[in-house]
Amino acid sequence: MTSSFRETSWTLVEQSRGKDEDARLALSELCKRCYAPVQKFIALWCRDQEAARDLTHSFFARVLEGGSLNGAERERGRFRSYLLGAVKHFLCEATAHEQRLKRGLQHEHVTLEDEPLNDERMLAQDAEFDRAWALALLDRSLAILQQEMEASGKGAVFEALAGGHGCARAAAPGCQGARHQ
Repeated sequence: MTSSFRETSWTLVEQSRGKDEDARLALSELCKRCYAPVQKFIALWCRDQEAARDLTHSFFARVLEGGSLNGAERERGRFRSYLLGAVKHFLCEATAHEQRLKRGLQHEHVTLEDEPLNDERMLAQDAEFDRAWALALLDRSLAILQQEMEASGKGAVFEALAGGHGCARAAAPGCQGARHQ
């Protein structure tokens, strides 16, 4: 992947660090030389040509804003290694930003109630919901079991085991015929 990066003149990199017209021209030339390999790397990374072009333009817009190449030093190695690292860092930031947008972090989150959601009343409501859900599930299961037992001629066995009630609510505290815990 990195073999398409051309050898860079460190003189050009150093000239690009100023604020004058010569520095802007040097930076422009540097970006022109590096555009194709950066775009190729990004295209391989995201596998979508249009998204690759957009990301490449965003990367070079950041470079052209200035300051992005200040960390590149001749003593630390090749410019292409520095540039490739900068591109990878940019892509990580772009991915993190995209994931934040997918999670809705661009919107302000507002609570719907002033009360905390974990107060005792809410916990009691959650527990009651879970209890009602379990009882409904047991009722459906016992009704199916009763039908199956009656269809196989074992209705009397079911009635004996169910205690004549045939529903989960009969076994729940507070129901008629409930067993005590």
